[in-house]
Amino acid sequence: MKIRTIAKGVIRSKFLARPFYAHLYITRRCNLRCRMCNVWTYGSKQKEWDINDLLQVKDILKDMGVTSVVITGGEPFLRDYLPEIVRIFSNAGFVVRIQTNGSIVVSERRLNEVANSGLDIINFSLDSLDPSKHDYICKSKGVWHCVVDNIKKAVKILPKDRAVNVATTISAFNIEELPNLVSFIDS
Repeated sequence: MKIRTIAKGVIRSKFLARPFYAHLYITRRCNLRCRMCNVWTYGSKQKEWDINDLLQVKDILKDMGVTSVVITGGEPFLRDYLPEIVRIFSNAGFVVRIQTNGSIVVSERRLNEVANSGLDIINFSLDSLDPSKHDYICKSKGVWHCVVDNIKKAVKILPKDRAVNVATTISAFNIEELPNLVSFIDS
């Protein structure tokens, strides 16, 4: 991973009062309707940035001193040219992270494509160890199994110098599970 890039960004941010990372909402569309999220309610394919817009965003962020971008949404894997988006920022020297719900739209083929495009970190959302509770939180059936399978695929696909992370939205639904969630992910 581009550890030096991250370290330089943090130091520059601290001493020059400049941002070192940015969240890029490349879509508001999502295939889930999670209880803790409303991003999808604003979703429209017509309002998404095209490649030329993202090239401008890349230049603006570079000029600001940003060194790390989090590509998120909605669900970024709904964007047809996600690998190209990753490549734009990776080739410009950014540390690139994708935040995904990890569900059915994340395939092994797509994971390979983004990994080969320069992805540094992928974050999967996993909000419970209980499949039915996770699916309740996501308002969808079968999501938990997709997420866990895709985490395992990502660990195999991404080179060892890259990171596979898990993000959990803490709520009354899962607070008591946090120690076990950490142990599960660590294993």
